[in-house]
Amino acid sequence: MPLPATRNATWKWGVCGLLLLATMINYMDRQVLAQSAKRIMEELKFQEDGYGDVEGAFGLAFAFGSLTFGIIADRVNVRWVYPAGMLVWSAAGVLSGFARNYEELMYCRIALGFFEATNWPCALRVTQRLLSKDERTLGNSILQSGAAVGAIITPFVVLGAISIWNSWRPQFWFVGALGPVWITLWLLVVRSEDLSLSTLTTDGESQADSGGASSIVDVWRDRRFWILVFVVVGINATWHFFRAWLPLYLQKGRGVSEETTNFFMSGYFLFTDVGAITAGVLTLRLHTRLGLPVHRSRMSAFLIFALIVLASIPAAYTENTELVMGLFLVMGFGALGVFPNYYSFTQELSTRHQGKVTGMLGFSCWASIFVIQPTVGAYLKKAREALTAVGLDSGLDSRTAELLANQQAYGRVIAFAGVLPLLTFLALLLFWRTPRQD
Repeated sequence: MPLPATRNATWKWGVCGLLLLATMINYMDRQVLAQSAKRIMEELKFQEDGYGDVEGAFGLAFAFGSLTFGIIADRVNVRWVYPAGMLVWSAAGVLSGFARNYEELMYCRIALGFFEATNWPCALRVTQRLLSKDERTLGNSILQSGAAVGAIITPFVVLGAISIWNSWRPQFWFVGALGPVWITLWLLVVRSEDLSLSTLTTDGESQADSGGASSIVDVWRDRRFWILVFVVVGINATWHFFRAWLPLYLQKGRGVSEETTNFFMSGYFLFTDVGAITAGVLTLRLHTRLGLPVHRSRMSAFLIFALIVLASIPAAYTENTELVMGLFLVMGFGALGVFPNYYSFTQELSTRHQGKVTGMLGFSCWASIFVIQPTVGAYLKKAREALTAVGLDSGLDSRTAELLANQQAYGRVIAFAGVLPLLTFLALLLFWRTPRQD
């Protein structure tokens, strides 16, 4: 379907830019905790297991938020749903900066997780509505790259707050204040009729006529949905492990300073951003320049980026810290690069029920994060204590023993996390079937 007369191609890619900014703010609100974790843990007096529980509770809230807003996005015009969700999650981010103890921080992160889930069902509904099938991976790359842009900026926000106020609190307030700015831009640029539920997608399919309640049952019966459950859990387990734990690993396992860690994390997320955009461009080029079918171009790009993530394996066992950090940059390039094509696969399942598909897959992902993050935290604490005792028995001083113990404990998880995207590719390769591989 052609765009409305007053809308052109520049406008639709501009809207994708707004999706990038929304995802940027989304990730700044969550990443500011990871970047400040060591300082917050010391002030509020909790350890890795407590941090893992906070991340896990955030994940469980995000899971239920994904289901809730996935259903809403299929029934209510997302022109209104999107900014409403942004407003509430921004408020939760601001309140995190006022937390006086561990329990209050936990409550704020639960609220943040639930309402941040608005972003993905709404954003994917927008790209499905505005972009043609062969454009969607690039559009999804643009919106997904906002995660990395936000994560690039966040360390500088943290460093600025620490240098001026010597506190972790102001950065939460600053990031939360960005939400109303985005809401204003969104309401100025996007009109209700642009995202009406009764209009056609760019592929000409009527969103209003694509099936009733039985259609979602058909989605559950489609084995591609269950393959995507495995994919979303696998790629997110990798992404969110490094998002949440890499700053702590560098400081506690490699002895890197807080300032250097923040600068490095900006570089890390810059590489992930480049990876996400590259994935979209590569997929489009494989289709338009080399003539590969759309599905095959997506699979080829997915494989390339999954293989790049394997750089985490040598990173886990390399002694030289500078080389380790270089390997993490390479790994990060691949870690976000698998996401745009995953989103494009989800958009093949249903038009009318895109929000619910996104919500159900998001629930699967974040329910697993609810289990994974606390498990990782408990394991790291237990392994560190055991390995530290071994080091002390070997005659090492306490600081060296704990540093090596953290390095070894984290290293085991780092190596495992790098394998997961390749396993998800194999699942797609072996079991994904579409009516038309085009």
